[in-house]
Amino acid sequence: MKKGITPVVATILLLIIVIAIVGYSFGFFQRIFTTAGTTAESEMSGVTGNIKQSVSIDSVSGTNLYVRNTGSAALSVSGVVVYIDGVLTACNWGGITSISAGEVKGCTLAAGCASGSSLKITTAGLVATATC
Repeated sequence: MKKGITPVVATILLLIIVIAIVGYSFGFFQRIFTTAGTTAESEMSGVTGNIKQSVSIDSVSGTNLYVRNTGSAALSVSGVVVYIDGVLTACNWGGITSISAGEVKGCTLAAGCASGSSLKITTAGLVATATC
């Protein structure tokens, strides 16, 4: 009678081991996919936020630069960086802290933009260029 019980016990133990391995694998892969999904969602949210904050150069003349917020969210002027011929140039916004969507605001460049110079503005979402 012992010979008949041993194969049954062995089969039950093997089933328990297989079920434990499958359960562990399911939990492991579920954590991986959850983490990947959360990371992708977070990155996409950041990219979308950057796209909402884009600018275009309306006009530039001497030391006066006019920037239009072409995005759909308010743009903080502290995130607007100005380059003239590849050199970082300060831009005095005169107390303005943000530019609403669709709005045009002007700033005074520390260095004038000579005729033919290249002007570049960068934000988190876009790079805009123009020729003075």
